[in-house]
Amino acid sequence: MSNSPLFAARKSERHTQKLKMKDIFMRKLMTAVKGAALVEYGILVGLIAVLAIGAVLALGEQINDTFSTVENTLASNMSAANG
Repeated sequence: MSNSPLFAARKSERHTQKLKMKDIFMRKLMTAVKGAALVEYGILVGLIAVLAIGAVLALGEQINDTFSTVENTLASNMSAANG
Protein backbone atom coordinates (compact mmCIF):
# COMPACT_ATOMS: atom_id res chain seq x y z
CA MET A 1 0.00 0.00 0.00
CA SER A 2 2.85 2.41 0.76
CA ASN A 3 4.18 1.84 -2.76
CA SER A 4 0.94 2.82 -4.47
CA PRO A 5 0.93 5.83 -6.82
CA LEU A 6 -1.88 7.41 -4.81
CA PHE A 7 0.16 7.23 -1.60
CA ALA A 8 3.18 8.72 -3.38
CA ALA A 9 1.05 11.53 -4.84
CA ARG A 10 -0.42 12.40 -1.44
CA LYS A 11 3.01 12.31 0.16
CA SER A 12 4.34 14.63 -2.54
CA GLU A 13 1.34 16.92 -2.10
CA ARG A 14 1.88 17.10 1.68
CA HIS A 15 5.54 17.85 1.10
CA THR A 16 4.64 20.65 -1.32
CA GLN A 17 2.16 22.10 1.19
CA LYS A 18 4.80 22.01 3.93
CA LEU A 19 7.24 23.84 1.67
CA LYS A 20 4.62 26.47 0.86
CA MET A 21 3.84 26.92 4.55
CA LYS A 22 7.53 27.26 5.37
CA ASP A 23 7.92 29.80 2.57
CA ILE A 24 4.98 31.86 3.85
CA PHE A 25 6.30 31.68 7.42
CA MET A 26 9.78 32.78 6.36
CA ARG A 27 8.42 35.69 4.33
CA LYS A 28 6.34 36.90 7.27
CA LEU A 29 9.28 36.48 9.62
CA MET A 30 11.62 38.44 7.34
CA THR A 31 9.04 41.23 7.03
CA ALA A 32 8.73 41.38 10.81
CA VAL A 33 12.52 41.43 11.21
CA LYS A 34 12.87 44.23 8.66
CA GLY A 35 10.21 46.26 10.47
CA ALA A 36 11.90 45.72 13.82
CA ALA A 37 15.28 46.68 12.40
CA LEU A 38 13.78 49.85 10.94
CA VAL A 39 12.38 50.82 14.33
CA GLU A 40 15.74 50.14 15.97
CA TYR A 41 17.53 52.32 13.42
CA GLY A 42 15.01 55.08 14.04
CA ILE A 43 15.65 54.90 17.77
CA LEU A 44 19.42 55.01 17.17
CA VAL A 45 19.13 58.06 14.91
CA GLY A 46 16.98 59.82 17.49
CA LEU A 47 19.44 59.02 20.27
CA ILE A 48 22.38 60.26 18.22
CA ALA A 49 20.49 63.48 17.45
CA VAL A 50 19.74 64.04 21.14
CA LEU A 51 23.39 63.44 22.04
CA ALA A 52 24.60 65.80 19.31
CA ILE A 53 22.21 68.54 20.46
CA GLY A 54 23.31 68.01 24.06
CA ALA A 55 26.97 68.26 23.09
CA VAL A 56 26.40 71.47 21.15
CA LEU A 57 24.46 73.01 24.02
CA ALA A 58 27.07 71.95 26.59
CA LEU A 59 30.14 72.94 24.57
CA GLY A 60 28.68 75.68 22.38
CA GLU A 61 29.71 78.60 24.58
CA GLN A 62 33.28 77.28 24.97
CA ILE A 63 33.59 76.74 21.22
CA ASN A 64 32.20 80.22 20.55
CA ASP A 65 34.75 81.74 22.96
CA THR A 66 37.58 79.83 21.29
CA PHE A 67 36.58 81.01 17.81
CA SER A 68 36.24 84.59 19.08
CA THR A 69 39.75 84.42 20.54
CA VAL A 70 41.15 83.07 17.28
CA GLU A 71 39.29 85.74 15.30
CA ASN A 72 40.58 88.55 17.52
CA THR A 73 44.14 87.21 17.41
CA LEU A 74 44.07 86.96 13.62
CA ALA A 75 42.54 90.45 13.28
CA SER A 76 45.19 91.99 15.53
CA ASN A 77 48.01 90.17 13.71
CA MET A 78 46.65 91.26 10.31
CA SER A 79 46.39 94.91 11.42
CA ALA A 80 49.93 94.77 12.87
CA ALA A 81 51.25 93.24 9.63
CA ASN A 82 49.51 95.85 7.46
CA GLY A 83 50.67 98.46 9.78
